[in-house]
Amino acid sequence: MGLLSGLVKSAILAMALATWQLFLQPIWNRWIESQGKAVGWGETMLGYFIIIFFAWTLSSILTKKLDRERED
Repeated sequence: MGLLSGLVKSAILAMALATWQLFLQPIWNRWIESQGKAVGWGETMLGYFIIIFFAWTLSSILTKKLDRERED
């Protein structure tokens, strides 16, 4: 992984985590609580896992061309 693609991946991950923290996590927490459950360690970890997985997958797709150009 090149420096540029690493920076792009890090920026996308940071943006996704900020979006999660500010907008999506409160919705997630309310949904968990509406199911009659408490928001604990497992629920919090699952939320972060989902957002990190999608952000890393998206960033890998977007930086694939950068990585290929670096190999050539």
